[in-house]
Amino acid sequence: MLSDLNATDLFGGAGGKPKLVTVLTTGSGTYVPTEDGARCFVRRQGGGSSGIVGTGSGGGAGAMVETIERIPIAGMTYSVGAGGSTSGAAVAGGATRFGNLVAAGGGVPASGATAAGGLGGYMISGDVATGRFGVLPGVAGGAGGYSGGGGNPGWPPGFPVPVSSTTIPGQSTGASGYGGGGDSFYGKGGNGTAGAGSTTTGYGAGAGSCASGTSAGGGGKIEIWDFGA
Repeated sequence: MLSDLNATDLFGGAGGKPKLVTVLTTGSGTYVPTEDGARCFVRRQGGGSSGIVGTGSGGGAGAMVETIERIPIAGMTYSVGAGGSTSGAAVAGGATRFGNLVAAGGGVPASGATAAGGLGGYMISGDVATGRFGVLPGVAGGAGGYSGGGGNPGWPPGFPVPVSSTTIPGQSTGASGYGGGGDSFYGKGGNGTAGAGSTTTGYGAGAGSCASGTSAGGGGKIEIWDFGA
């Protein structure tokens, strides 16, 4: 359950040290806190998308959503989103849920040799016509890189919407005809390459496009700092 807790409530007392730190990188279940109403800092990272195997653009990184909340002794259900993996058409990253809030997975690039990269997991969603938007706390995933021209790198976290011919470069690299994957909060997207395979070095990061083999986005993650009641 969400509450009016803030960072001072967590880090200001008892030396600011959590009683328990739990990291979940696969599967689903229920997290049971150290005691009823435990104060917890929770990060949710959505899974990253794969790129396209064959000439194409890179996959988007998943979003990271973080909250400070009290968790009842009955616990909170969770599920960790998988990274997209493919030897052909791109596969989107899975969403990661903890309690009521979800971190969106990274989006797939459109098909075609000069299509824009995949969208990064978003923090704002809604209806442009009405102006009714929902906002989550955290960082959007970086978009995948464009494959056209010399091939662009992926975008850094906070830049989820790709632009075909320009970029604010993230850490991945591109190659002619192959876009790099978007960076996540936790790490680097996979490089776009005319060789075999593209893998990431960060939870939730997007993979680049590659000529053959497997393009695999980073899986999601949940990080829970439990400070007790």
